[in-house]
Amino acid sequence: MEKSRSFPVIGVLVVVVVLIAAVWLLLPSNRAKKPIEPSPPATENVQASGQDIFRYDTYGDEYYFTDTLKLPFTTLLATPAATREKTLGVLTDNEGKVVGIQEVMGDDGKKRWGISCAFCHSTVNEKGERLDGVPNTKLNIGAILALSPTINSVTRKTFLSWGPGKIDVTFNNEADDGVDNPAVIEAAFGTKGIKYFNWNGTFDNAEKRSHFTMDIIGHGNGEFKPPEKWGIVNQDLGDGIDLIGPKMPAVIAYIETIEPPAPNPGSFDSAKAVLGEQLFKGKANCTRCHTPPLFTNNQKVTPEEVGMNPLHANSPVFKDGTYKVPQLRGVWAIAPYFHDGSAKTLLDVVNHYNTQFKLNLDTNEKNNLVEYLKSLH
Repeated sequence: MEKSRSFPVIGVLVVVVVLIAAVWLLLPSNRAKKPIEPSPPATENVQASGQDIFRYDTYGDEYYFTDTLKLPFTTLLATPAATREKTLGVLTDNEGKVVGIQEVMGDDGKKRWGISCAFCHSTVNEKGERLDGVPNTKLNIGAILALSPTINSVTRKTFLSWGPGKIDVTFNNEADDGVDNPAVIEAAFGTKGIKYFNWNGTFDNAEKRSHFTMDIIGHGNGEFKPPEKWGIVNQDLGDGIDLIGPKMPAVIAYIETIEPPAPNPGSFDSAKAVLGEQLFKGKANCTRCHTPPLFTNNQKVTPEEVGMNPLHANSPVFKDGTYKVPQLRGVWAIAPYFHDGSAKTLLDVVNHYNTQFKLNLDTNEKNNLVEYLKSLH
């Protein structure tokens, strides 16, 4: 009797299980297939780490600047901030920290100083707040390097010839091409979605560009492997020490969060900017190269196409023969313009292309176009 009564109970249980399974199967199929999204805190941690590296990491370059060049950092850092900024363009933030120069204590107990990404690619606003990504066009890199007591007079003369906001990335390093060819320091904002990096468009990868910059130009200690066609050798390559490469993903993650700076209130004429936008998209046809929303078509052009001096494009090391089409967001903040700084103002830029492309813009139209460019961010 007991055995026969157990059958209905078991049957009911089976039916319940079947019904539960059926309902489960009828639920939306994307229930278990929804992709697992990255944890926002984890992403934020990477970006925060990247910011810290960007601002403060020297990548081991302190040995070059302190031991090899013997730059007078003690004297430089003891100089009043206002004097330092006026004479060399070295900035100080609202916490009293010198932007981009870091003190490092070596394993040998010796104090050294090196430079970080922020040295060239960060400024401060009127409140002393840092504006990462904005190139420091006041910075006189050549004049600072010329303070070295270990260089010869020819090298010193070359350094002093650069002027503020410029650097020759193929001089006095493994990529030295024998050509005196300084270029304007580039912006490090608005890089997300950009295809080509450095003025020539040599790199199609921001990580490689940054690794090259801190390893070869900045004299850090990394394992950057130059392309075979360059015909150069990284002196650090193969030493088993890479203080740069492993940090690049975090640095790029941070840089890609840096948006172009918005123009200051009242810094452009809104009504004229509206007319300028019409010209930008219409008569001047600027969008054929500077296509919204990035304001670049992510292409490269020959110097002849845009009426530029070909010297930099034809570097014997890079062998590009081109210039990238730069993006225009935040262009108001990065004067002077063109790779060689030959255009001091946005009006100079407009005048150049008005002649190069025979746009036949009158004075009012050129001014309206300038106001529009000043509004981009």
